[in-house]
Amino acid sequence: MAEYQSETIIANKALILLGNTQRIASLNDSGELAKNLQELWVMARVSLIASHTWNFAIKREKLLAEVDVKPEFGYAYCFKKPEGMLRWLPWAKGEPYWFAGEEEGEYLVADEAAIYVRYLVDIAEIGKWPPLFCESMAYQLAVEYCEAKSGQKGLADRLMGDLDRKLGRPMSAKLADGLASGKRDRGNILVNSRWASARHLPTGVSSR
Repeated sequence: MAEYQSETIIANKALILLGNTQRIASLNDSGELAKNLQELWVMARVSLIASHTWNFAIKREKLLAEVDVKPEFGYAYCFKKPEGMLRWLPWAKGEPYWFAGEEEGEYLVADEAAIYVRYLVDIAEIGKWPPLFCESMAYQLAVEYCEAKSGQKGLADRLMGDLDRKLGRPMSAKLADGLASGKRDRGNILVNSRWASARHLPTGVSSR
C-alpha cells in the first residue's frame, strides 16, 4: 500500500482542510474527533464514488429480464439492478451496447430481453484507491464533517467547490441524478445541486 493510502493520512488531511490543529493516530482512537470522522467515513466514501465516474469502481454485467415482473406500460421487460450498484452508467446512443431504457426503483426497464450495463460499486479497500480518490476522499470527509456542524456551511461550500475543480465537475449545467436514462433525446437538465455532478464530465454528459 502506498504511503498516501491509509485512513489516518486521509482523515488528518481532512482535519487540515478544516483548519483543525489536532491530529489523530487512528480512526479507532477513543477521542471524540476520531469517533466523528469514523462515523462519517462510509457516508463520505459512498457519496464520493457515486458522484464521479471512477474507473476503479466501475463494473459491467449482462442482465437477463425478470420472468415474473413486468412493467405496467411503456417497456417490455424489468431487470433487477445488480447487487451493490451505486449508480448506473448509461451508454451513449450509438455505442454497441446502448439501449433505450430507464432506472425505476429497484429495476432497470427496457424493451430488450437482455441488456449489458456498466455501473459504479462501493470499493472499501483503500489499497485499490488511486491517488486522486484518496485526496478527494479527504475533501469529501471534510465536507461531511462541516455539514454535520450547522455553523460551517460556508466552509463546506468552499471545500466542495475545490473538490469539483479537482475533478473537473462544473457547477453549472448538470444532468439531474434523478433522471437515470438511456434516452439521450431528453437533453440536459439545469440544476444547482452538487449531487447532479454525478452525471456530468468536463467534456459533456457522461456516456460511461
